[in-house]
Amino acid sequence: MRILLVTRIFPSGQNPTDAPYNRQLYAALSRHCEVTVCCLHATFPGRSLVKPTSSVPTGRETIAGLEVHHRRVVYAPRWGRPLSGPLYVASLLPWALAWRGRVDLVVGSFAYPDGFAASALGRILGVPAAIQVLGSDINVFSVDPLLRPHIAWSLRHAQAVFGPSHALIDQCVALGAAPARCLMLPNGIDREVFRPRERALARRALGEVEEGEWIVQVGRLEPAKGVWDTLAAFERLRERRPGLKLVLVGHGVDRDAIERRAVERALPVLLPGVRDDVGMWMAAADVVTLPSFREGTPNAVLEALASGRRVVASNVGGIPDAMSDPVLGEMVSPGDPEALELALERVLDAPGDPETIVERARIPSWEHCAQILWDHLLGCGALPVPRGTAPAA
Repeated sequence: MRILLVTRIFPSGQNPTDAPYNRQLYAALSRHCEVTVCCLHATFPGRSLVKPTSSVPTGRETIAGLEVHHRRVVYAPRWGRPLSGPLYVASLLPWALAWRGRVDLVVGSFAYPDGFAASALGRILGVPAAIQVLGSDINVFSVDPLLRPHIAWSLRHAQAVFGPSHALIDQCVALGAAPARCLMLPNGIDREVFRPRERALARRALGEVEEGEWIVQVGRLEPAKGVWDTLAAFERLRERRPGLKLVLVGHGVDRDAIERRAVERALPVLLPGVRDDVGMWMAAADVVTLPSFREGTPNAVLEALASGRRVVASNVGGIPDAMSDPVLGEMVSPGDPEALELALERVLDAPGDPETIVERARIPSWEHCAQILWDHLLGCGALPVPRGTAPAA
């Protein structure tokens, strides 16, 4: 089988840390079939006058063994978003037609506009299409009355739909996806990177020697990730646990404001930025937290559990699927820093046994996830066609 993945959500040589979950899933899937990536870069006429933009990758490159073609597509911002799906299709059509007879399945990662484009291109090329839903594409976009009909059309016409939580899949079915074609595909982890380690050794490897307790949060530093609730809970916990330290791994719009608050109140908050050694930061934690207001199935939670660390997270999206066992940590309602504070303290008092946490979490490897997806796609009727020569970038 030859798959063409159409998505904005994929790394590039310029941004190699973007979307690690898609990189790992489709690299693992490529062991079963050929996967070519069409990485989309959205723009609109005059965008540079409104918002400065960095250079956009062009041509093609190889990432994780996958051939990645970078393509510019036109989209319509704000109220014009219902036009973005058709604009994506129109932008890609001349390039995509060159793949006729050389593709067995078109996959769109993110329901709209990417999934819409995949469904439309599949029909144009005469092959099935599949849609991978991730979180905000369904939780947020499908609620928009202007976008909902487009998303529903895409899901109805998809030969397969898959996503990382039961909650997302249930919403897809409600939008019109055929239940028999839907798959709850959990995110996987790289077991070489995320595994139990001695906490002290991990801290030394990071150049940190403090022996106090650490609360670690990994992800974008923005309100939607509950980072201000984490900071508020941490500040109150410090009154009872003076050796406590907060580590916020990542970057985002609130990074500078968080740093100012920490300096003003003399709080020990470490902001190491975006890191490629997240496994070490997880291992260095006493507890990992993610009090997001909305989520799909966040990798940060899975990676913490695979590292043998208990988690305190909000009970949204796919998090309840990942944390159904109380051994793994606690869940709280989003936007409740007082409940977060108390849950963090309970977990700090009872960190648990790392090996038991890993055993109870049962998080699959990316290779296992790819096998599940491969079996599902085969069952949805995508059939091989004679091989051809791939078109030029």
